[in-house]
Amino acid sequence: GGKLAREISDLPKISNGTDIMQFLGKFVIMRAKLVKLHHGGKRGPSKGCVVCGDGATVHFSCVPFILRNKEINLGDQVVLIGKVDQSNKRSASIAIPWITIDHLQVISD
Repeated sequence: GGKLAREISDLPKISNGTDIMQFLGKFVIMRAKLVKLHHGGKRGPSKGCVVCGDGATVHFSCVPFILRNKEINLGDQVVLIGKVDQSNKRSASIAIPWITIDHLQVISD
């Protein structure tokens, strides 16, 4: 288990959503406030969005089981770990930062 902890401590920690595109294609750790959550089912990923300290919005998606059996409420401070991607909506003139997460932890204050 120590290996994962060491790898996590090596990840870039992002607090400002506007910085995220610098890390495209890389794994990051990010603390933010959960503002939207849609639980996926058998056919689709869970999706949501968080607001970072600088007010920037970052969208995320993950396989549904990552969020299953977790007590998560809108407004919670969460830590996300995942890979920075961008949404591929053709209509969008600007790339929307997107994190494909493989870990989400609620921070209880």
